[in-house]
Amino acid sequence: MRIRLALIALVALTACGTPSTRSASDGCDPAGCVTLPDDASTAGESRAAAGDSRAAAADSNDETPLDADALRVQALVTGDTLPGDTVPTVPSDTIPADTVPPDPTVDPAPGGSTISNVSVPSSVTAGNTVTFEWTVTDPDGVEVTTARVGGPPGWVTWCPFPMLGTRISGDERSGTYRASCDVPANAPNTTYTVFFLGTETVQRDFVVTGGSTDTDAPTISNLSAPATASLGDSITITWRAADPSGVKYSFVWFANGGFASGNGVSVVDYGDYGVTRLSGDEFDGVYSQTVRFRDDSPTGTYTLWVSRADLPGNKVFDDTPVRITVSG
Repeated sequence: MRIRLALIALVALTACGTPSTRSASDGCDPAGCVTLPDDASTAGESRAAAGDSRAAAADSNDETPLDADALRVQALVTGDTLPGDTVPTVPSDTIPADTVPPDPTVDPAPGGSTISNVSVPSSVTAGNTVTFEWTVTDPDGVEVTTARVGGPPGWVTWCPFPMLGTRISGDERSGTYRASCDVPANAPNTTYTVFFLGTETVQRDFVVTGGSTDTDAPTISNLSAPATASLGDSITITWRAADPSGVKYSFVWFANGGFASGNGVSVVDYGDYGVTRLSGDEFDGVYSQTVRFRDDSPTGTYTLWVSRADLPGNKVFDDTPVRITVSG
């Protein structure tokens, strides 16, 4: 059984930290994050966007939101990014298939926009639609206005990212906008925040009730990798991923001073981004992944990071104690 994964690289517009000092729980200011198209279905990878957009091709047409938890970058001048959640495509397996978008959408600078009259429900029952309304005033006219929904795991997978507001009254200089999304029946019961971007970002909280009581991402254990390797070697990593609600995906990333070199190429060759489940099931399974150290990969010590998510949408991306020393 193969899980096909497509990687997207996306650089945040503001640096949120380095791999050695930040973990997925640190978060990132949503006002400084590059965004993806509005009919998203799952949390996505980082993608280079600093005046131009570069990305690997995706295997399908659904859209993927960017995950704030994944936005950890080195300085933009290095072109180095820290990848976030990976998105498996499984045509015929018990693990649901998700896909990635072909291109990102970057919000225009909010300029002199002022956000007011924000209406957000205090709570919403899982399985229903949540609707937001807000007024935007801009003497130069409003080109587009958006809302983003995040929770403890980062940007949610069930709202488009960003949600484009539809003007329901007023005009382009002062109008009221509305956006809605469907909250899945298994959405984790917790507090979420919706962000509206203007000259100053406005945010409001709401609570999801009647959904999943599982608010924890999959656990990773028994992560195994060789202690040493040489340039040109292919190595296999194995790990156990478990979650009572079902593991949606898990993937291992390699960092050596960063996740990509100065020219934007990943520090290792991930091949087709395949992950194989060796045993078990979606609730508790053992997985393997093979990568290759290219001849031009950097030597030195590599740190292994793991991204994973469960079916309700709880997700984490963080580093592990595993280190690999690579020589020439």
